[in-house]
Amino acid sequence: MPVLSKKQQSHVAKVIRTKRTQLFGYPGGNRTLAEKVGVSAQAVSKWVHNKLTPKDSELFALAEVFGISIDELCPAGVKRTRTASASGASERAARDDARESMLKICDITAQLVRCQRQMLTGMRDARQHKAFLKRIQNYLNAL
Repeated sequence: MPVLSKKQQSHVAKVIRTKRTQLFGYPGGNRTLAEKVGVSAQAVSKWVHNKLTPKDSELFALAEVFGISIDELCPAGVKRTRTASASGASERAARDDARESMLKICDITAQLVRCQRQMLTGMRDARQHKAFLKRIQNYLNAL
């Protein structure tokens, strides 16, 4: 748990309140932010109203969701215990792998749409289309 002065706690609450509103709007913003960070909407409400300070792991998750540095979220002089640990690095690697797979699936989907369009206009044979679908299926099975 970070040890924050009242002024620092107020700063964290203000940043969370501002960024939450910018990203998610007010109605439902606590719920949406809570889902992204992995906490309850009540916890987010307590953070926003400066009744509770986020844990270190929650601060890092908030910084990531908001797209800001931890130093921007958490004022200077606060001891943060989390470093770039092996678990954090493996989580990032898993997210990067998933992101890469999703981008590959998007590329394949775009190719499939072009292939189907060509087939409908007579520029591509149905056998070529089946071979293409087989390639997609093999790739998806490999995931």
